[in-house]
Amino acid sequence: MGNKLVKQIEKTKKKGELELTLVGHGIKEIPQEIGTLDALKILTLSHNDIEELPMEIGDLRALMSLNCAFNKLRELPSSLPRLRELNRLNCSNNQLTELPRGFGGMNALTYLDLSNNKLRELSAQIGLLVTLVELYVSDNELESLPAEIERLQSLEVLYCTNNKISLIPPQIEALQGLRQASFLQNQLSAVPPGLGRIEGLELLYLGGNPLFDELQEKYVEGLPVLKAYLVSEAYRDDARAHLEEAAGAAAAAK
Repeated sequence: MGNKLVKQIEKTKKKGELELTLVGHGIKEIPQEIGTLDALKILTLSHNDIEELPMEIGDLRALMSLNCAFNKLRELPSSLPRLRELNRLNCSNNQLTELPRGFGGMNALTYLDLSNNKLRELSAQIGLLVTLVELYVSDNELESLPAEIERLQSLEVLYCTNNKISLIPPQIEALQGLRQASFLQNQLSAVPPGLGRIEGLELLYLGGNPLFDELQEKYVEGLPVLKAYLVSEAYRDDARAHLEEAAGAAAAAK
């Protein structure tokens, strides 16, 4: 497969093609010659058995879309942030545990899918991706979101389904362009009141969380009712009472 891949890369280079698709070929390794495709704009490597990407991937300076979903990647190359023209990155369904240093320098990204990996945290550098419109981090091992998420002023879609998130940072209120947010299947008992002040929010999924009773009732009644409740004094009082009760139960358990 190695020699065949090299020949295909050489053929793509010779023809000046702007797109290379290598899907479902059982590929385990991408040859370093991939770095010679300096005019390539779209690279699709999904549904293979790739365990690592070569450093030369960072030489694809014209690349705008990279799809390496459904592989066996444990890490991304440190050269990846050199792809300053990249606006779509799909690394879902791999085995990533962290993002490379300098990842925040990819400031052309509008779409980022990191779903179904093994990420335990999103570093503060996520806040540097200020052009992001869609962010998918479902099915990881996240326990929280960084406060720096407030800098993603262009964000419209945020999916964090099936993690271990117990706290949404209050800074999320700054995301006034947010239209859809999913926190299904996490460990939330309460949410920031500021979610109720995001006027354009059309979908908010909170099912599968241990929400305190009053919050759960309002959630079931629908988003308009929920948003009104979140900005009310009643929510503030109910949330305070819930936290005090939870603290007392934790102390008693000790």
